[in-house]
Amino acid sequence: QHRFYYMFGFLFLVFIVLVTTCAEICIVMCYLHLTSEDYRWWWRSAFTGGSVGLYLFGLGAYHYVLRTHHAIDLLSSLIYFGYLTLACYAFSVMTAAVGFLSCFFFIWKIYSSVKID
Repeated sequence: QHRFYYMFGFLFLVFIVLVTTCAEICIVMCYLHLTSEDYRWWWRSAFTGGSVGLYLFGLGAYHYVLRTHHAIDLLSSLIYFGYLTLACYAFSVMTAAVGFLSCFFFIWKIYSSVKID
């Protein structure tokens, strides 16, 4: 009877791991671009984080094509891929915001410690 409440705690823990992993990967990719003297990090940091949505869309398409064992008609396919597109877009925007903000604060922190005299 208490399993319903455990589910939200587990989902929150997975969400925290996702945000932390996304921020760390975006910071590492941004640092690698900065060390190669490529200072166009603004959009690249958002695309690095937002690429998770593309992975989820591919995973959802894989699941629909190879794992469904029922008859697939056009209307159910349109509904499935419509909702999948909306969910993946929302997820991509969320992870892109996490990636951009983590890179922004990382760069703000490393350049605020530089002394120009």
